[in-house]
Amino acid sequence: MKLKKYSNEEEEKKKKELEDMKKTVEKNENHLKELLKELQTTEQKENIFCDDFRKLEMDIYDVEKELSKSNDIKLDYENKIKSFSNTNIFTELFQISFNGKYGIINGCSFCEPTSSTNWDSINGGWGYIILLTKLLSIKYKFESIKYELVPIGNYSKIIDKDKKIEYELILNDIKLRDKFNIAMMAYLEYLAEFMNYLFKEGKIKVTTDDICPRIAGDKINNKSIRIEIGKEKAEDWHQCMKFLLTILKFLILKVLISENEAFQENIENIDIINNINEIKKTNDNKV
Repeated sequence: MKLKKYSNEEEEKKKKELEDMKKTVEKNENHLKELLKELQTTEQKENIFCDDFRKLEMDIYDVEKELSKSNDIKLDYENKIKSFSNTNIFTELFQISFNGKYGIINGCSFCEPTSSTNWDSINGGWGYIILLTKLLSIKYKFESIKYELVPIGNYSKIIDKDKKIEYELILNDIKLRDKFNIAMMAYLEYLAEFMNYLFKEGKIKVTTDDICPRIAGDKINNKSIRIEIGKEKAEDWHQCMKFLLTILKFLILKVLISENEAFQENIENIDIINNINEIKKTNDNKV
């Protein structure tokens, strides 16, 4: 095979073409390197993105778990709030009974006042009465013109705001019962003012079926709150304290009715009317 001979001019031209091709190849190689480098960078970014995405998925999962817990806690609180809304603080805190011989509030019996062994029970009972009355007065935004109640357990008292005198509802010596009597009479005056306020201002609704003992001076339903020596006098005090607890239970009942209309449907289950009738029946038999 005979090789073709190029002229000098053609040979130069071919050399130039070859040089151009080499340059093009080098340029392409450099571009390829740049592309490979970019590809490597992109892959690195992709890996980082995938890691971030997986982390984000885990974070979302954790957030969803926490959100689920929060919803459970929220639901629990809503149920507790609902339950609390349906709970009457007065029926939860104060248990009143007057079916037996003596009236009882939260286990404290208004038994024989002449015996020193009963004084703690009587004083404790008065502490609960003052606390209950104070809470009721706060609920109904009542403030006595003359008196202020100070619940301090067995050492509760009532203050005459005008005279700046404290009447202690503490029985610690039957011979000093006059001071105790004055304190109890002051309380009755406060309670009568409170009841009049509730009825007059329409704070509680009163129907013809309501049975509530009546306060007149130092008496409730003609039974004196004063402690006097003598069996018959003691019986009067016991009955008066039952009537007093009846009034307080009547007020608690009215709170239940005012706060829960559904409670009216079950009102026949409340023993207040039966208890009052029983007390009246007992009194009638003694006359």
